[in-house]
Amino acid sequence: MKIAFKRACLLIITNSILVQQTYADLELIDFEPPEFSRNSHVGISPNDQWVMSGGSASVIRLGEGAGASQALRIFRGDGNNSFLTRYLESRTKSPVIFIDFKIKPTMEREGGAACFQANGSNISFIARKDDSKAAIWAYDGADRADGKRPEWIETSTSIPYSKNGLLASNFTRLTLRQDYEKKVWDLYVNGRMVAANLGFVDHSPSFDY
Repeated sequence: MKIAFKRACLLIITNSILVQQTYADLELIDFEPPEFSRNSHVGISPNDQWVMSGGSASVIRLGEGAGASQALRIFRGDGNNSFLTRYLESRTKSPVIFIDFKIKPTMEREGGAACFQANGSNISFIARKDDSKAAIWAYDGADRADGKRPEWIETSTSIPYSKNGLLASNFTRLTLRQDYEKKVWDLYVNGRMVAANLGFVDHSPSFDY
């Protein structure tokens, strides 16, 4: 059986705390002991399989992550970008994969351009004025066969946040269904679909199989 390789790229343009798990006949990816200790920086050791191409990220202490676990805090990098990459190996021949993770993001103010990107899927958390909740936006990108212009789409889902620091009050589960054959992706929030058949940011996302 030919082994496929999937490159999962995470582009963070805001402060956030992330726990990632990817389903494609892959091992669980986490930041728990003994692999990671508190304050350890990912992408430094050649054994941790992560590469920091920009910015920085470190592991927070046990109990501060989702479900009282550890998690990864990703900081702003140079130019406000943090770029974290890990190569994943899959034995499935399906062109469809799911990326499932829990995130506690820092919100962007209205009019801002900060977003979270995972291999061609863009998501943004926009704090509404005079409201204690932030809207979740998804990007319908340029990689479309119907010629539709790219645009940001506001979903029907919002999450609470602290107005003082714009940090989300709780972790939110996001699931990305990415179809590399049809070049579209779907977004689920806490297990419920909120956007479907969106185009990728560009034509680059791929899954060789």
